[in-house]
Amino acid sequence: MKRLLPLVAAAMLLPGLVTVLRAQTPTFDLDAYRAYLSQHRAIDGGGVLREHPAPLFQRRAQIPFAEARYLDSVRLKYKLTTDEVDLLSENGFLVTERLSYGSFGTAYQDAWVKDMPVLVSTDAILHAVHMSYDEILKSTELQLLIPRLDFLLRALHTASLPALDAAHGANPAMRAMLRDVDLYLTVARRLLRPQSPAKPLYAETDAAANDMLLLVAAEQPSDVALFSSTARTIDFSQFTPRGHYAEDAALSAYFKAMIWLGRTEFMLTKPVQQGAPVQKDEDIQRQVIDAYLVKDAVAMADSAGMR
Repeated sequence: MKRLLPLVAAAMLLPGLVTVLRAQTPTFDLDAYRAYLSQHRAIDGGGVLREHPAPLFQRRAQIPFAEARYLDSVRLKYKLTTDEVDLLSENGFLVTERLSYGSFGTAYQDAWVKDMPVLVSTDAILHAVHMSYDEILKSTELQLLIPRLDFLLRALHTASLPALDAAHGANPAMRAMLRDVDLYLTVARRLLRPQSPAKPLYAETDAAANDMLLLVAAEQPSDVALFSSTARTIDFSQFTPRGHYAEDAALSAYFKAMIWLGRTEFMLTKPVQQGAPVQKDEDIQRQVIDAYLVKDAVAMADSAGMR
């Protein structure tokens, strides 16, 4: 509990601090900024320093290397090479791949075992903070976000989409859009739960969903006619799990599902992209209707208390 008190105090102080910072922040003048850019088109580094003087770093540390304490122990226990000693003498510090460590903890443990002096840097402290945050995020995703996303997608797919089909399925003009939403939800659910693939509402969606999953697995850019008769380039390499998402199968699946949901576009206007095929008016109309159907599906789930 004692460890939580500083965090609670910081949370209580944060709103007041934000108010003070806002009060102290000058109003940004866009016209003045444009005028400044126009007047300084040819400015160089020296000109910037003349207008905004700043202290410069020294080219080398003013430390007599030979007089450094524990130098003999450092050279002996870390087996410094002649080149490393020369660099250390010239610059006052040394970065060498030969002495790299997998983590701050491993480096500090090695220094402790060798009975060497230790500097606890701000980088090490921030690393510990971020590692703690990463563990909190993983626990939140595994215990809360993944089950909730699974529940929402299942509700949209098995309850809302059939309701949309009942409302619009008799209209032939809505056929493509209803199947677009089915594809959108089927792929998301199969990415999130690959061990138990979700069944689409429409039989013809199954092949399209499998094709999309093959592209995701290939993790290469590809031209795909998604929700459109006109192909677009999709960078499927973005589906490659990274960070802590690569450490756990459930987190990897969650990462891919969120990439699909976050990066899959329903174009509401024609995109302007150099060299890309131009989307047709009917393609944009189709995707606008897709977006409305997804919105209606979420509203249905929300009103039914399924979110």
